[in-house]
Amino acid sequence: MGQEFAFIFDITVVAILIGLTFAGAKKGFAKVILEMSALLISVFCAFTLSEPLAGQIYSGVVEKPAEEFLDSKAEEFDDFLNVDYFGGAELALEKVKIDGISSTAIEPDFEGTNTAIIDLTNKTVDLSETGLQETDLSFFGIEKGSDLSAVSIKTVEFSVEDEKKYGVGTIIAAHYIAACSVNSGAAEPVGNLLNELSKFLPSEFISGTSGVTVSTIRGVVLAMLETKQTAKSAIMSGIIEPYCTVIIRTILFMAIFILAMVVLNLIIRFAGLINKIPVLGQANKLLGGVAGFCEGAAVILVVCVITRLIVSIGGDSAILFNEASIDKTFLFKHIYSFDFISF
Repeated sequence: MGQEFAFIFDITVVAILIGLTFAGAKKGFAKVILEMSALLISVFCAFTLSEPLAGQIYSGVVEKPAEEFLDSKAEEFDDFLNVDYFGGAELALEKVKIDGISSTAIEPDFEGTNTAIIDLTNKTVDLSETGLQETDLSFFGIEKGSDLSAVSIKTVEFSVEDEKKYGVGTIIAAHYIAACSVNSGAAEPVGNLLNELSKFLPSEFISGTSGVTVSTIRGVVLAMLETKQTAKSAIMSGIIEPYCTVIIRTILFMAIFILAMVVLNLIIRFAGLINKIPVLGQANKLLGGVAGFCEGAAVILVVCVITRLIVSIGGDSAILFNEASIDKTFLFKHIYSFDFISF
């Protein structure tokens, strides 16, 4: 939603850079360099302190209630929560083949967006060399010993982040398992449990009243594959922990950043530091403009962090602040995707 207004992000980037560059030239180098120093120090403090504090808050506030909730559902959802990591088998999901071609040789076409779709409708998908054929997948609606050399899959949609994190082969295998689970009805208890976990899980994992979806189950399967743990542990460490930690850390980042900016600006003001930096003559405006541009870049970084928080909380439901809208931008999406602002 709001994709038609995605240009607002690009306009914001340009406006910040131009505005602070001209403001810097007007203020002069001395004042801007102190403002920028305060800004960069605040960002550094926010990045450095937010991570350990977020971990402590998650452990003390979220982790225990989430575990207690899962334990309270142990009897009702025992078959699901305690299902092992596919029998604890060693899997080689990079050996997934499509029409005889290894999944590692497939380069998804994201077409300048955050999402790629692979159409496998008329293709032969071979999972027989991955190790899945020797594992017990009966809980997911797949009979033990089933022939996985030519499974049926229609289309698989995934993000750039998922492709980097798991690889195409793992995503395809997880999608097949999830689809079988949903089609056989085996996934229904999973959907019911995830709905009850709504206060701990991101919106994209909650199926709501429409019933459990393939993407919902695929998220759980991918968490199990990544953590190599039971469904309960995978939900805790592969879904709830990273999601909650991102939100907590982003909120802490903003709080620490604002506090540090206030304190540093008070120090600058009352210490009279501006008057102690020598004026650089005619170069003052030019250097002030350069410093203003750098200050603008730092401000944009903070804007990206805040945007990530809104996207994480709202998923695809937030108007304008969603991955689809950001993918439509020309400038903002490149800054937004920088690894150094990712929590």
